[in-house]
Amino acid sequence: MMRRILIVDDDKNFLVSLKDALEKYEGFEILTASTGSEAEKMLREEPSVDLIISDLKMGEIDGLQLLTYVSREFPSLPFILMTAYGSPAIKKKVQELGAGYLEKPLTLKTLINAIDTVLEKEEPTEGIIKNFSAISLAQLIRLEGKSCDVLIISERGEEGILGFLSGDLIYARTENLEGDEAAKEIFKWKGTRLFIKAYQKHPQNVQRSLESLILDAAREKDEEKNSKLNYEEKNKKEGKMPLPYEEIMENFKEIPGYIGAAIFNVNGEQLAFHSLKDDEKLKKYFLQMTSLFVAGDKAAEKTGAGGMDFIQTDSDLGKFLARRGEKFIAMLMLEENGNIALAKEALEEAAEKI
Repeated sequence: MMRRILIVDDDKNFLVSLKDALEKYEGFEILTASTGSEAEKMLREEPSVDLIISDLKMGEIDGLQLLTYVSREFPSLPFILMTAYGSPAIKKKVQELGAGYLEKPLTLKTLINAIDTVLEKEEPTEGIIKNFSAISLAQLIRLEGKSCDVLIISERGEEGILGFLSGDLIYARTENLEGDEAAKEIFKWKGTRLFIKAYQKHPQNVQRSLESLILDAAREKDEEKNSKLNYEEKNKKEGKMPLPYEEIMENFKEIPGYIGAAIFNVNGEQLAFHSLKDDEKLKKYFLQMTSLFVAGDKAAEKTGAGGMDFIQTDSDLGKFLARRGEKFIAMLMLEENGNIALAKEALEEAAEKI
């Protein structure tokens, strides 16, 4: 079976010699590109490639940027990074990002073995950089001494920017935070997608070292997790809010644009409530909307018609959404630019849990 391999390196003599050597082996069709942008263009026009082997240090688009592009656009495509400036630390970080690693100068036997190892797997790697680690990428950028911006998008749609100058993290920003606090928040995000972009001049707002920010982010994440577990255990012992309600409320709070949320039973009794703004106004509005659901249920009983299951409407307080389950009514209030799709998804998940 003919396997197509794309080799990317800005050393054209190295490319030619590698292509000639590999084509002597049966079963390989070798494609070459001398720049990252040329490789991206080839993949768009001719996506049926089985493996990419790329140099790490190149010009306009280097191997790391090409790796992020491939992981986003062709997540099952295996990738091997080569470098003449290798170290155990760089090797570790490259492998953490899901790519193979080779150091130059390399022998043809070493390269063939690496290719065989990747292509002989029964199944392709699922997502070469599945769930990008912002921490691993930041550490690799530090080791490479690279200047670039990294756009980070979390699984919940939150966006942030990290700016690196000669490998040092000097700038960080999210929608609500800047500087050290923004960097720590980004490092705590789950399921991130990362996009490496050209460095833009930023005013320095990060004061602490990358290492200390990463350690603090990990510590805070553990503390938040332990605090939540302790709180749930305390509530369970004291017979307070049922655990599913607490979990649902925590999920609601992570929705971009979140203002507040509440859970009522079908009799209109409040089971849970939280608000970032004016508690009394929001609580009053939620109670009014609950009354509509209860009244609708009573009317449905008399007429035999179905009651209301879902409401979405604009109010003076923001965008209101509510989902009625068999035994509860869950409500959310979002800002004008809040993520409606995630809110609906969270309400449906709530309906399944209770």
